[in-house]
Amino acid sequence: MKPNKPIHVVHLIYRLDIGGLERVLVNCINAMPSEQYKHSVIALTDYSDEFSKLIEKDVNLYAIHKPEGHSWKAFWHVLKKLWQLKADVLHSYNLPTLEYQVCGLLSGIQNRIHAEHGRDIYDPEGKNKKYQLLRKIVSPFLNKFVCVSEDLYLWLKHTVNIAPGKCELIYNGIDTDKYQLKTHKIVINNTQQNKFVFGCVGRLQAIKDHKLLISAYALACIQDKHFSQSTQLSIIGDGPLRSTLEEQVDCLPVSDNIWFAGARHDMEKVYHSFDTFIMSSLGEGIPMTMLEAMSTGLPVISTNVGGIPEIVSEKTALLVPPANAEQLAAAMLNMFSVKDEIQFQNMRIAARKEVVERFSEENMVNRYQRLYQ
Repeated sequence: MKPNKPIHVVHLIYRLDIGGLERVLVNCINAMPSEQYKHSVIALTDYSDEFSKLIEKDVNLYAIHKPEGHSWKAFWHVLKKLWQLKADVLHSYNLPTLEYQVCGLLSGIQNRIHAEHGRDIYDPEGKNKKYQLLRKIVSPFLNKFVCVSEDLYLWLKHTVNIAPGKCELIYNGIDTDKYQLKTHKIVINNTQQNKFVFGCVGRLQAIKDHKLLISAYALACIQDKHFSQSTQLSIIGDGPLRSTLEEQVDCLPVSDNIWFAGARHDMEKVYHSFDTFIMSSLGEGIPMTMLEAMSTGLPVISTNVGGIPEIVSEKTALLVPPANAEQLAAAMLNMFSVKDEIQFQNMRIAARKEVVERFSEENMVNRYQRLYQ
């Protein structure tokens, strides 16, 4: 590689659309100096034109349009594209892209990195032996496995048995200057100034378990009339389960309390319309949405899964077991009951402090730059 020539990084992703993993990719590209790094993005399926506009650098985007299941044609298209791009680094993301690291080897890319950002609904606890074996088989072709949480890092080393020298922990980070502490509540669209808003942000897919969240909120409303009259559940995001979830809400007596906002790009305003951030996932890595919400001073209610215990503590959050509507409802009622007390304000301050001190975007980007070099 010639001196002063930018390092060319090819990012291989299943689909470039709204999501935490995708936000990490875009934020890293935007933060890295153009004179030192050149980026290309290959989406195995497709990419969203609207989301791709968030990339502020001159980046080439390619869509392979891979069908469901295994596809040798897609494998060949990725290999051919990598030959053409002549990249220095291949950075793939999550299980669906892992096997394509073989294409990186065959096309002569020297630095091959695979990032584990979290597990999907088919294997939320990482127990699937077939998926573990795939990681073991591909491991010799990789320079590094990157894990975004200690939960994933320890699982790769001790359960999958990847060599410790091949595993690196890099926490997700956010721009805390962009997501400032909320000083006053903002009303957006269907939110109401006089209601206490529980806000959930995430793609509407099974791993996020919005069905349970809606059931838990409805249960809390049944148990406390004042809660029912004084709260709202805002669900931000879109995805394959939206119509199913809307049908679930339509059958509830508190349907007017639940708002589906769809995908949003004005997230700073969205967080400032919430009073508490809530998440009901069956599995998570280090969710960017939770970090952003905490940076704006939002206390958290969440299922105790994946890397979430690494982000929050009893000073900032109420954690409950996954797939338990009764305990999630109880946590909502608890948070609502302390909304006017000093405990709630202390949670807001501690949430912001935790993210600023431990999850900065600058640190994350510096770690990835060192890997690329």
